[in-house]
Amino acid sequence: MEIESFVSVLKTKDAAVVRDGVTIISGVNLIFDLGKLYFVAGPNGAGKSTLFRMLAGLWKQSAGEVHLRGESIISRSRRNIAKNISYVPQSYALDYEFTVEEIVAMGRYVYTDIFGRERIGAGTEIEDAMQKVDVLGLRERQTTTLSGGEKQRVLLARCLAGNAEIIMLDEPTANLDVAHCLGVFELLRSLLALGKCIIVSGHDLGMAYRYADEIVLMNRGRVVKSGPPSEMMDRELVREVFGVDSELLANDRGEKFLAFTRLPPS
Repeated sequence: MEIESFVSVLKTKDAAVVRDGVTIISGVNLIFDLGKLYFVAGPNGAGKSTLFRMLAGLWKQSAGEVHLRGESIISRSRRNIAKNISYVPQSYALDYEFTVEEIVAMGRYVYTDIFGRERIGAGTEIEDAMQKVDVLGLRERQTTTLSGGEKQRVLLARCLAGNAEIIMLDEPTANLDVAHCLGVFELLRSLLALGKCIIVSGHDLGMAYRYADEIVLMNRGRVVKSGPPSEMMDRELVREVFGVDSELLANDRGEKFLAFTRLPPS
């Protein structure tokens, strides 16, 4: 499916989260559209994971608004939210004795009745999801035997099996090597053709510049700036948020990439 125009599915207005009397994030104003990949970047403690929990409806905003398809997210049931948003937290682990196919099938739980039964055709959707992320050949493998990159693809297949419009991945490449990082982002880009809105978080501005449609820079619980990569790679802005110098370079093929240098001690 080709996205002819972008459709906003998730919005925040002056949203904040306060936990145990501590303001973690505040003043968040963001709009997320179908057919785009968003990269939420920022240093440790910037509030990225808190933002994701709020957007996924797991933590209620303490102030402001969060709207899913034009309706307040706090008015929706967990089951309804899960049909629209598939969220994989940073700390999610596949340390259980399940097969790959069983894990992917768990993405369909929102469509089951009280007896755990689902409508006819679910098996095809599960198989299609595994096929899209190239784990169909692993369907009988125990997830405890998989590599880091294979586990990430399995989690993505589970997201796709649920047919959610919005896929949220909190630092999906945190423990992956460079080759697997590239593979994950290439896969995510390919999913945009299915009409998904993909929101990921991380620290790697190089990956953000290369693969994202929009970058959201966070620091100290606030959104510093958001926009397309070409507008976000200002040296002063990067220095302000990450405390490093940055330079936009090009390789032999003319592809642009970012290089970083630590600032001298003050």
